Amino acid sequence: MMSQDLLQDHAARNESHNRAVLTADGIAYWVGMAFADPSTVVPAFLSQLGAPNTLIGFLTGFRAGGFLLPQLVVAHYIEGWPRKKKLVVFNSLFGRSIQLALPVMVYFLAGEAPALAVIWFTILYMVASVSEGISAVPWTDIMAKAVNPLRRGRLYGNIQFWGGMGSLAAGLLVSRILVNPRLPYPSNFSLLFALSALAFIASFLSFLFVRESAGRVGGAARGSFMGFCRSLPELWKASPDFARLVRVRLLAGAAHLALPFFILYGQDELGLGVGLAGLFLACQMAGTVAGGLLWGRVGDRRGYRLVVILSVLFALAAPTLALLAGAELPGWLLLLAFGTIFSCLGLSFAGVWMGVTNYLLETVPETRRPSYLGLLATLAGPTTFLSILGGLIVDTLGYRAVFGLTSGLIALALHQGLTLREPRLAGCEGRGSGEAMDAGREGGEG
Repeated sequence: MMSQDLLQDHAARNESHNRAVLTADGIAYWVGMAFADPSTVVPAFLSQLGAPNTLIGFLTGFRAGGFLLPQLVVAHYIEGWPRKKKLVVFNSLFGRSIQLALPVMVYFLAGEAPALAVIWFTILYMVASVSEGISAVPWTDIMAKAVNPLRRGRLYGNIQFWGGMGSLAAGLLVSRILVNPRLPYPSNFSLLFALSALAFIASFLSFLFVRESAGRVGGAARGSFMGFCRSLPELWKASPDFARLVRVRLLAGAAHLALPFFILYGQDELGLGVGLAGLFLACQMAGTVAGGLLWGRVGDRRGYRLVVILSVLFALAAPTLALLAGAELPGWLLLLAFGTIFSCLGLSFAGVWMGVTNYLLETVPETRRPSYLGLLATLAGPTTFLSILGGLIVDTLGYRAVFGLTSGLIALALHQGLTLREPRLAGCEGRGSGEAMDAGREGGEG
Protein backbone atom coordinates (compact mmCIF):
# COMPACT_ATOMS: atom_id res chain seq x y z
CA MET A 1 0.00 0.00 0.00
CA MET A 2 1.38 3.40 -0.96
CA SER A 3 1.78 6.01 1.80
CA GLN A 4 -0.62 8.94 1.90
CA ASP A 5 2.13 11.34 0.78
CA LEU A 6 2.88 9.16 -2.26
CA LEU A 7 -0.83 8.92 -3.11
CA GLN A 8 -1.18 12.70 -2.97
CA ASP A 9 1.96 13.13 -5.09
CA HIS A 10 0.61 10.70 -7.70
CA ALA A 11 -2.69 12.57 -7.83
CA ALA A 12 -0.95 15.95 -8.13
CA ARG A 13 1.33 14.79 -10.94
CA ASN A 14 -1.62 13.46 -12.95
CA GLU A 15 -4.08 16.23 -12.18
CA SER A 16 -3.71 18.14 -15.44
CA HIS A 17 -4.07 14.95 -17.49
CA ASN A 18 -7.08 13.79 -15.51
CA ARG A 19 -8.78 17.18 -15.69
CA ALA A 20 -8.44 17.05 -19.49
CA VAL A 21 -9.89 13.56 -19.95
CA LEU A 22 -12.64 14.06 -17.34
CA THR A 23 -13.59 17.30 -19.09
CA ALA A 24 -13.79 15.48 -22.45
CA ASP A 25 -15.84 12.74 -20.78
CA GLY A 26 -18.26 15.27 -19.31
CA ILE A 27 -18.61 17.31 -22.50
CA ALA A 28 -19.49 14.25 -24.59
CA TYR A 29 -21.95 13.10 -21.93
CA TRP A 30 -23.75 16.44 -21.95
CA VAL A 31 -24.01 16.40 -25.74
CA GLY A 32 -25.43 12.86 -25.58
CA MET A 33 -28.04 14.02 -23.08
CA ALA A 34 -28.96 16.96 -25.34
CA PHE A 35 -29.82 14.77 -28.31
CA ALA A 36 -32.18 12.73 -26.09
CA ASP A 37 -33.13 15.50 -23.67
CA PRO A 38 -35.64 14.26 -21.04
CA SER A 39 -37.43 17.61 -20.78
CA THR A 40 -37.97 18.20 -24.53
CA VAL A 41 -37.04 15.40 -26.96
CA VAL A 42 -38.31 12.43 -24.92
CA PRO A 43 -41.71 13.99 -24.03
CA ALA A 44 -42.18 15.06 -27.66
CA PHE A 45 -41.34 11.53 -28.90
CA LEU A 46 -43.62 9.81 -26.40
CA SER A 47 -46.40 12.23 -27.23
CA GLN A 48 -46.06 11.26 -30.91
CA LEU A 49 -46.38 7.62 -29.86
CA GLY A 50 -49.62 8.43 -28.04
CA ALA A 51 -48.23 7.66 -24.58
CA PRO A 52 -50.30 8.98 -21.64
CA ASN A 53 -49.06 11.94 -19.59
CA THR A 54 -48.52 9.72 -16.56
CA LEU A 55 -46.05 7.54 -18.49
CA ILE A 56 -44.36 10.61 -19.95
CA GLY A 57 -43.97 11.95 -16.42
CA PHE A 58 -42.71 8.59 -15.15
CA LEU A 59 -40.02 8.18 -17.80
CA THR A 60 -38.91 11.79 -17.52
CA GLY A 61 -38.55 11.25 -13.79
CA PHE A 62 -36.87 7.88 -14.18
CA ARG A 63 -34.04 9.34 -16.20
CA ALA A 64 -33.01 11.13 -13.02
CA GLY A 65 -34.52 8.65 -10.53
CA GLY A 66 -32.95 5.60 -12.11
CA PHE A 67 -29.68 7.53 -12.03
CA LEU A 68 -30.00 8.28 -8.30
CA LEU A 69 -31.65 5.23 -6.75
CA PRO A 70 -28.87 2.58 -7.14
CA GLN A 71 -26.17 4.83 -5.71
CA LEU A 72 -26.58 3.83 -2.04
CA VAL A 73 -26.15 0.14 -2.88
CA VAL A 74 -23.12 0.95 -5.01
CA ALA A 75 -21.67 3.14 -2.24
CA HIS A 76 -21.87 0.28 0.26
CA TYR A 77 -19.89 -2.10 -1.91
CA ILE A 78 -17.22 0.28 -3.19
CA GLU A 79 -16.45 2.40 -0.13
CA GLY A 80 -13.71 -0.02 0.88
CA TRP A 81 -12.16 -0.08 -2.60
CA PRO A 82 -9.07 2.13 -2.95
CA ARG A 83 -9.63 2.19 -6.75
CA LYS A 84 -13.01 2.27 -8.49
CA LYS A 85 -12.31 2.80 -12.20
CA LYS A 86 -12.97 -0.80 -13.25
CA LEU A 87 -16.57 -0.62 -12.08
CA VAL A 88 -17.22 2.46 -14.22
CA VAL A 89 -15.59 0.84 -17.25
CA PHE A 90 -17.41 -2.49 -17.12
CA ASN A 91 -20.76 -0.94 -16.27
CA SER A 92 -20.43 1.58 -19.10
CA LEU A 93 -19.72 -1.17 -21.62
CA PHE A 94 -23.16 -2.57 -20.81
CA GLY A 95 -25.06 0.72 -20.44
CA ARG A 96 -23.76 2.36 -23.59
CA SER A 97 -24.65 -0.77 -25.58
CA ILE A 98 -28.24 -0.23 -24.47
CA GLN A 99 -28.03 3.33 -25.80
CA LEU A 100 -27.15 1.91 -29.22
CA ALA A 101 -30.26 -0.29 -29.22
CA LEU A 102 -32.67 2.64 -28.79
CA PRO A 103 -32.42 4.19 -32.28
CA VAL A 104 -32.78 0.77 -33.92
CA MET A 105 -35.93 0.05 -31.94
CA VAL A 106 -37.39 3.48 -32.71
CA TYR A 107 -36.72 3.17 -36.44
CA PHE A 108 -38.35 -0.23 -36.85
CA LEU A 109 -41.21 -0.08 -34.35
CA ALA A 110 -42.35 3.51 -33.73
CA GLY A 111 -44.15 3.89 -37.04
CA GLU A 112 -45.57 0.37 -37.45
CA ALA A 113 -46.26 -0.70 -33.85
CA PRO A 114 -46.42 2.34 -31.56
CA ALA A 115 -47.78 0.43 -28.56
CA LEU A 116 -44.93 -2.08 -28.77
CA ALA A 117 -42.48 0.79 -29.27
CA VAL A 118 -43.71 2.39 -26.04
CA ILE A 119 -43.06 -0.88 -24.16
CA TRP A 120 -39.57 -1.41 -25.56
CA PHE A 121 -38.60 2.23 -25.22
CA THR A 122 -39.68 2.16 -21.57
CA ILE A 123 -37.59 -0.95 -20.84
CA LEU A 124 -34.44 0.21 -22.62
CA TYR A 125 -34.66 3.74 -21.28
CA MET A 126 -35.04 2.51 -17.70
CA VAL A 127 -32.12 0.05 -17.95
CA ALA A 128 -29.85 2.71 -19.46
CA SER A 129 -30.79 5.17 -16.72
CA VAL A 130 -29.97 2.70 -13.92
CA SER A 131 -26.67 1.87 -15.59
CA GLU A 132 -25.67 5.54 -15.57
CA GLY A 133 -26.54 5.69 -11.86
CA ILE A 134 -24.28 2.75 -11.03
CA SER A 135 -21.31 4.70 -12.38
CA ALA A 136 -22.16 7.97 -10.63
CA VAL A 137 -20.66 7.41 -7.15
CA PRO A 138 -17.36 5.86 -8.33
CA TRP A 139 -17.02 8.56 -11.03
CA THR A 140 -17.48 11.34 -8.46
CA ASP A 141 -15.05 9.70 -6.04
CA ILE A 142 -12.44 9.34 -8.79
CA MET A 143 -12.93 12.99 -9.73
CA ALA A 144 -12.63 14.09 -6.09
CA LYS A 145 -9.31 12.24 -5.73
CA ALA A 146 -7.99 13.52 -9.03
CA VAL A 147 -8.78 17.23 -8.78
CA ASN A 148 -7.73 19.79 -6.18
CA PRO A 149 -10.89 20.97 -4.36
CA LEU A 150 -9.96 24.58 -5.04
CA ARG A 151 -10.03 23.79 -8.78
CA ARG A 152 -13.08 21.53 -8.92
CA GLY A 153 -15.17 24.52 -9.90
CA ARG A 154 -12.88 25.02 -12.89
CA LEU A 155 -13.43 21.39 -13.95
CA TYR A 156 -17.20 21.59 -13.54
CA GLY A 157 -17.27 24.97 -15.21
CA ASN A 158 -15.33 23.75 -18.24
CA ILE A 159 -17.59 20.72 -18.56
CA GLN A 160 -20.67 22.89 -18.34
CA PHE A 161 -19.36 25.60 -20.66
CA TRP A 162 -18.04 23.39 -23.45
CA GLY A 163 -20.68 20.75 -22.87
CA GLY A 164 -23.26 23.50 -22.97
CA MET A 165 -21.81 24.87 -26.22
CA GLY A 166 -21.94 21.39 -27.75
CA SER A 167 -25.45 20.89 -26.41
CA LEU A 168 -26.49 24.27 -27.76
CA ALA A 169 -25.35 23.17 -31.22
CA ALA A 170 -27.13 19.85 -30.64
CA GLY A 171 -30.32 21.71 -29.73
CA LEU A 172 -30.23 23.66 -32.97
CA LEU A 173 -29.62 20.41 -34.87
CA VAL A 174 -32.53 18.77 -33.01
CA SER A 175 -34.80 21.57 -34.22
CA ARG A 176 -33.70 21.14 -37.84
CA ILE A 177 -34.01 17.34 -37.72
CA LEU A 178 -37.53 17.44 -36.27
CA VAL A 179 -38.87 19.69 -39.06
CA ASN A 180 -36.80 18.28 -41.95
CA PRO A 181 -39.21 16.87 -44.59
CA ARG A 182 -36.52 14.40 -45.68
CA LEU A 183 -36.63 12.86 -42.19
CA PRO A 184 -40.26 11.99 -41.53
CA TYR A 185 -41.34 10.45 -38.24
CA PRO A 186 -39.99 8.14 -36.86
CA SER A 187 -36.70 8.54 -38.78
CA ASN A 188 -36.15 11.96 -37.19
CA PHE A 189 -36.32 10.64 -33.63
CA SER A 190 -34.30 7.54 -34.54
CA LEU A 191 -31.50 9.80 -35.81
CA LEU A 192 -31.60 11.86 -32.60
CA PHE A 193 -31.23 8.77 -30.41
CA ALA A 194 -28.40 7.49 -32.67
CA LEU A 195 -26.49 10.77 -32.29
CA SER A 196 -27.06 10.57 -28.54
CA ALA A 197 -25.62 7.03 -28.41
CA LEU A 198 -22.51 8.05 -30.38
CA ALA A 199 -21.84 10.91 -27.97
CA PHE A 200 -22.20 8.58 -24.96
CA ILE A 201 -19.68 6.20 -26.52
CA ALA A 202 -17.24 9.10 -26.98
CA SER A 203 -17.73 9.90 -23.29
CA PHE A 204 -16.85 6.33 -22.34
CA LEU A 205 -13.74 6.29 -24.52
CA SER A 206 -12.50 9.50 -22.88
CA PHE A 207 -12.92 8.06 -19.39
CA LEU A 208 -10.73 5.08 -20.28
CA PHE A 209 -7.70 7.40 -20.16
CA VAL A 210 -8.20 8.47 -16.51
CA ARG A 211 -5.19 7.71 -14.31
CA GLU A 212 -6.75 6.83 -10.98
CA SER A 213 -4.88 7.14 -7.69
CA ALA A 214 -5.66 4.86 -4.77
CA GLY A 215 -7.79 6.58 -2.15
CA ARG A 216 -7.99 6.39 1.62
CA VAL A 217 -10.54 3.92 2.97
CA GLY A 218 -12.09 3.49 6.40
CA GLY A 219 -10.74 0.94 8.83
CA ALA A 220 -14.08 -0.80 9.46
CA ALA A 221 -14.81 -3.88 7.40
CA ARG A 222 -17.84 -3.84 5.14
CA GLY A 223 -20.72 -5.79 6.69
CA SER A 224 -24.08 -6.67 5.22
CA PHE A 225 -26.05 -4.12 3.25
CA MET A 226 -28.80 -4.10 5.88
CA GLY A 227 -26.21 -3.44 8.58
CA PHE A 228 -24.85 -0.63 6.44
CA CYS A 229 -28.36 0.84 6.12
CA ARG A 230 -28.83 0.71 9.90
CA SER A 231 -25.65 2.78 10.28
CA LEU A 232 -26.90 5.56 7.98
CA PRO A 233 -28.68 7.57 10.71
CA GLU A 234 -25.26 8.01 12.31
CA LEU A 235 -24.01 9.63 9.10
CA TRP A 236 -26.92 12.04 9.27
CA LYS A 237 -26.25 12.94 12.92
CA ALA A 238 -22.51 13.29 12.32
CA SER A 239 -22.95 16.10 9.78
CA PRO A 240 -25.57 18.81 10.38
CA ASP A 241 -24.33 20.47 7.18
CA PHE A 242 -25.31 17.35 5.25
CA ALA A 243 -28.75 17.29 6.89
CA ARG A 244 -29.37 20.90 5.86
CA LEU A 245 -28.21 20.17 2.32
CA VAL A 246 -30.60 17.22 2.04
CA ARG A 247 -33.57 19.38 3.02
CA VAL A 248 -32.68 21.90 0.32
CA ARG A 249 -32.15 19.16 -2.27
CA LEU A 250 -35.46 17.42 -1.52
CA LEU A 251 -37.52 20.60 -1.70
CA ALA A 252 -35.72 21.77 -4.84
CA GLY A 253 -36.53 18.38 -6.36
CA ALA A 254 -40.10 19.65 -6.70
CA ALA A 255 -38.93 21.04 -10.04
CA HIS A 256 -39.55 17.52 -11.40
CA LEU A 257 -43.28 18.03 -10.88
CA ALA A 258 -43.32 20.40 -13.84
CA LEU A 259 -40.21 19.45 -15.81
CA PRO A 260 -41.77 17.54 -18.75
CA PHE A 261 -44.82 19.79 -18.96
CA PHE A 262 -43.32 23.15 -19.90
CA ILE A 263 -42.93 22.06 -23.52
CA LEU A 264 -46.30 20.28 -23.59
CA TYR A 265 -48.06 23.33 -22.09
CA GLY A 266 -46.63 25.46 -24.87
CA GLN A 267 -47.72 22.98 -27.53
CA ASP A 268 -51.16 22.01 -26.18
CA GLU A 269 -52.51 25.30 -24.82
CA LEU A 270 -50.42 28.13 -26.24
CA GLY A 271 -50.07 27.00 -29.85
CA LEU A 272 -46.29 26.55 -29.96
CA GLY A 273 -45.25 24.02 -32.60
CA VAL A 274 -43.35 20.77 -31.99
CA GLY A 275 -40.45 22.12 -34.03
CA LEU A 276 -39.80 24.69 -31.30
CA ALA A 277 -38.66 21.89 -28.96
CA GLY A 278 -35.17 22.20 -30.45
CA LEU A 279 -35.17 25.97 -30.02
CA PHE A 280 -36.17 25.71 -26.37
CA LEU A 281 -33.55 23.03 -25.83
CA ALA A 282 -31.02 25.47 -27.30
CA CYS A 283 -32.21 28.09 -24.78
CA GLN A 284 -31.74 25.55 -21.98
CA MET A 285 -28.25 24.80 -23.20
CA ALA A 286 -27.51 28.53 -23.43
CA GLY A 287 -28.38 28.72 -19.73
CA THR A 288 -26.02 25.84 -19.11
CA VAL A 289 -23.23 27.62 -21.00
CA ALA A 290 -23.78 30.73 -18.91
CA GLY A 291 -23.76 28.53 -15.82
CA GLY A 292 -20.43 27.04 -16.86
CA LEU A 293 -18.95 30.54 -17.00
CA LEU A 294 -20.58 31.64 -13.75
CA TRP A 295 -20.94 28.81 -11.24
CA GLY A 296 -17.35 27.52 -11.29
CA ARG A 297 -15.96 30.99 -10.59
CA VAL A 298 -18.54 31.69 -7.89
CA GLY A 299 -17.91 28.32 -6.23
CA ASP A 300 -14.12 28.49 -6.28
CA ARG A 301 -14.04 32.09 -5.05
CA ARG A 302 -17.12 32.46 -2.85
CA GLY A 303 -17.99 28.87 -1.93
CA TYR A 304 -20.72 26.49 -3.01
CA ARG A 305 -23.36 27.64 -0.53
CA LEU A 306 -23.94 30.65 -2.76
CA VAL A 307 -24.06 28.43 -5.87
CA VAL A 308 -26.78 26.26 -4.27
CA ILE A 309 -28.87 29.30 -3.30
CA LEU A 310 -28.65 30.98 -6.71
CA SER A 311 -29.42 27.77 -8.60
CA VAL A 312 -32.56 27.26 -6.48
CA LEU A 313 -33.56 30.85 -7.26
CA PHE A 314 -33.33 30.17 -10.99
CA ALA A 315 -35.33 26.96 -10.52
CA LEU A 316 -38.07 29.04 -8.89
CA ALA A 317 -38.13 31.44 -11.83
CA ALA A 318 -39.13 28.74 -14.37
CA PRO A 319 -42.59 27.72 -13.02
CA THR A 320 -43.26 31.31 -11.97
CA LEU A 321 -42.78 32.51 -15.55
CA ALA A 322 -44.94 29.65 -16.83
CA LEU A 323 -47.74 30.87 -14.56
CA LEU A 324 -47.41 34.36 -15.98
CA ALA A 325 -47.37 33.21 -19.61
CA GLY A 326 -50.68 32.87 -21.44
CA ALA A 327 -52.23 32.60 -24.88
CA GLU A 328 -53.15 36.30 -24.76
CA LEU A 329 -49.48 37.30 -24.98
CA PRO A 330 -48.15 38.42 -28.38
CA GLY A 331 -46.31 35.64 -30.18
CA TRP A 332 -42.87 37.19 -29.82
CA LEU A 333 -43.39 37.79 -26.09
CA LEU A 334 -44.63 34.23 -25.60
CA LEU A 335 -41.51 32.88 -27.32
CA LEU A 336 -39.36 35.15 -25.15
CA ALA A 337 -41.10 33.93 -21.98
CA PHE A 338 -40.59 30.26 -22.87
CA GLY A 339 -37.03 30.86 -23.99
CA THR A 340 -36.38 32.44 -20.59
CA ILE A 341 -38.03 29.51 -18.80
CA PHE A 342 -35.70 27.01 -20.44
CA SER A 343 -32.68 29.27 -19.93
CA CYS A 344 -33.48 29.39 -16.20
CA LEU A 345 -33.77 25.60 -16.16
CA GLY A 346 -30.32 25.32 -17.74
CA LEU A 347 -28.80 27.71 -15.20
CA SER A 348 -30.49 25.86 -12.34
CA PHE A 349 -29.54 22.34 -13.42
CA ALA A 350 -25.92 23.37 -13.92
CA GLY A 351 -25.78 25.08 -10.53
CA VAL A 352 -27.48 22.28 -8.59
CA TRP A 353 -25.15 19.65 -10.05
CA MET A 354 -22.05 21.66 -9.26
CA GLY A 355 -23.20 23.30 -6.03
CA VAL A 356 -24.72 20.33 -4.19
CA THR A 357 -21.92 17.92 -5.14
CA ASN A 358 -19.08 20.23 -4.17
CA TYR A 359 -20.78 21.47 -1.00
CA LEU A 360 -21.08 17.83 0.08
CA LEU A 361 -17.47 17.01 -0.84
CA GLU A 362 -16.26 19.93 1.28
CA THR A 363 -18.27 18.97 4.37
CA VAL A 364 -17.82 15.20 4.79
CA PRO A 365 -14.78 12.99 5.58
CA GLU A 366 -13.01 11.50 2.59
CA THR A 367 -13.25 7.94 3.95
CA ARG A 368 -17.08 8.16 4.09
CA ARG A 369 -17.51 10.13 0.88
CA PRO A 370 -19.19 7.32 -1.14
CA SER A 371 -21.69 6.70 1.66
CA TYR A 372 -22.69 10.35 1.87
CA LEU A 373 -22.96 10.57 -1.93
CA GLY A 374 -25.08 7.42 -2.03
CA LEU A 375 -27.31 8.52 0.85
CA LEU A 376 -27.98 11.90 -0.74
CA ALA A 377 -28.78 10.27 -4.08
CA THR A 378 -31.14 7.73 -2.50
CA LEU A 379 -32.99 10.36 -0.50
CA ALA A 380 -33.29 12.63 -3.54
CA GLY A 381 -34.16 9.84 -5.98
CA PRO A 382 -37.91 9.65 -5.26
CA THR A 383 -38.32 13.37 -5.99
CA THR A 384 -37.53 12.68 -9.63
CA PHE A 385 -40.73 10.64 -9.86
CA LEU A 386 -42.78 13.65 -8.89
CA SER A 387 -43.34 14.11 -12.62
CA ILE A 388 -45.78 11.17 -12.35
CA LEU A 389 -47.79 13.20 -9.85
CA GLY A 390 -47.33 16.16 -12.15
CA GLY A 391 -48.94 14.19 -14.98
CA LEU A 392 -51.91 13.32 -12.79
CA ILE A 393 -52.31 16.95 -11.76
CA VAL A 394 -52.17 18.07 -15.39
CA ASP A 395 -54.83 15.52 -16.36
CA THR A 396 -57.19 16.55 -13.55
CA LEU A 397 -56.47 20.21 -12.73
CA GLY A 398 -54.46 21.50 -15.67
CA TYR A 399 -50.97 22.82 -16.30
CA ARG A 400 -51.25 25.95 -14.17
CA ALA A 401 -51.99 23.91 -11.04
CA VAL A 402 -48.76 21.95 -11.37
CA PHE A 403 -46.76 25.13 -11.99
CA GLY A 404 -48.28 26.76 -8.89
CA LEU A 405 -47.47 23.80 -6.62
CA THR A 406 -43.94 23.61 -8.02
CA SER A 407 -43.35 27.31 -7.33
CA GLY A 408 -44.46 26.97 -3.70
CA LEU A 409 -42.22 24.02 -2.92
CA ILE A 410 -39.15 25.54 -4.56
CA ALA A 411 -39.74 28.75 -2.59
CA LEU A 412 -39.44 26.61 0.57
CA ALA A 413 -36.18 25.18 -0.81
CA LEU A 414 -34.85 28.71 -1.24
CA HIS A 415 -35.75 29.49 2.38
CA GLN A 416 -33.90 26.38 3.56
CA GLY A 417 -30.92 27.19 1.34
CA LEU A 418 -30.39 30.39 3.24
CA THR A 419 -29.79 28.30 6.41
CA LEU A 420 -26.75 26.55 4.89
CA ARG A 421 -23.38 27.43 6.36
CA GLU A 422 -20.35 28.19 4.23
CA PRO A 423 -17.77 25.56 5.31
CA ARG A 424 -14.80 27.66 4.17
CA LEU A 425 -15.78 30.40 6.60
CA ALA A 426 -17.58 28.67 9.45
CA GLY A 427 -15.85 25.29 9.63
CA CYS A 428 -17.76 22.02 9.56
CA GLU A 429 -18.10 18.78 11.47
CA GLY A 430 -16.74 16.68 8.59
CA ARG A 431 -13.05 16.78 7.74
CA GLY A 432 -13.53 16.67 3.98
CA SER A 433 -13.21 20.40 3.38
CA GLY A 434 -10.25 21.34 5.55
CA GLU A 435 -8.11 18.31 4.83
CA ALA A 436 -8.74 18.46 1.12
CA MET A 437 -7.97 22.16 0.91
CA ASP A 438 -4.76 21.80 2.90
CA ALA A 439 -3.67 19.06 0.51
CA GLY A 440 -4.68 21.20 -2.42
CA ARG A 441 -2.63 24.16 -1.28
CA GLU A 442 0.38 21.93 -0.73
CA GLY A 443 -0.05 20.49 -4.24
CA GLY A 444 0.11 23.93 -5.86
CA GLU A 445 -1.82 25.00 -8.92
CA GLY A 446 -0.81 22.15 -11.23
